[in-house]
Amino acid sequence: MNKKYQIFISSTYMDLKEERRAAIDAIFDTGNIPVGMEQFPASDLSQWEYIMKMLKDTDYVVLISAGRYGSLIKGDKVSWTEKEFNYAIEKGIPVLPIIIKDIDELPVKKVDKYKERINEFHKKLKDDRTVSTYSNISELKACVKDAIRNAIIDRPREGWVRATEVEKKRQQ
Repeated sequence: MNKKYQIFISSTYMDLKEERRAAIDAIFDTGNIPVGMEQFPASDLSQWEYIMKMLKDTDYVVLISAGRYGSLIKGDKVSWTEKEFNYAIEKGIPVLPIIIKDIDELPVKKVDKYKERINEFHKKLKDDRTVSTYSNISELKACVKDAIRNAIIDRPREGWVRATEVEKKRQQ
């Protein structure tokens, strides 16, 4: 059966809009389904409840990190991106981390005051897994495509298939 995988994009937002767009394009290029905050509708659910709902049906998480740690969650000591990472790991969802090669090469407006935290987060991402690095949009797109192809081979997931394909298979 022809499977498609749902792939959640996790990152800070304002500083990585172009990178997120590139990741969405790369996910579509691999024939899969991107999910990110760009598609979130108005909802009565809290932001975190909605993110958990999206992650529940996600096969893989592409996590892009550069020079910003991100907004700290009220009453929590981590950013939204780190919370998404922690939740995905807790639920056994494969995380495909892609980080900027050199934070010091970024414009000042793309680096926040939490530089120590972002460095710690990058270290955490590297602790138990391999990471890819990028320095421009075309490298990022290539990293996303490679990570997805490898993850599908190394960590097969449930994925999505057309109902008609399931019905045909059932009738055989």
